[in-house]
Amino acid sequence: MELWQAILLGCQIRKQSYGPGAILGDGSCAIEAANEAIGIPLNQKCFPYAVKAWPFLNNEVQCPDCKRESAMYWIIATCLNDRHHWTRERIALEFVKPIEESLTPKPIEVTLPAVGVEA
Repeated sequence: MELWQAILLGCQIRKQSYGPGAILGDGSCAIEAANEAIGIPLNQKCFPYAVKAWPFLNNEVQCPDCKRESAMYWIIATCLNDRHHWTRERIALEFVKPIEESLTPKPIEVTLPAVGVEA
């Protein structure tokens, strides 16, 4: 499952929280929502589990709001979720999905001549 899809699925499990809300059991940030969607229980150490599932979360990216650069997991959870209060759906669709799509190799179209057919 792609990260953006996991975030959207996790949004259906519990409400959004900001800061340490998930530790208290009442909500989740975008990263925690994604983890929960793939069966990882909520806890204080959500980032290592997410990075194991989606290694590109360690890639350095820029926050589209404040232009800060940091690891993608930090931009998602701390910058977009906690500081700028983006919805998790917006994070998934406007931030994560385009990045994931840029990482996905595009198929190469090759046209081969038919075997045994003379031109």
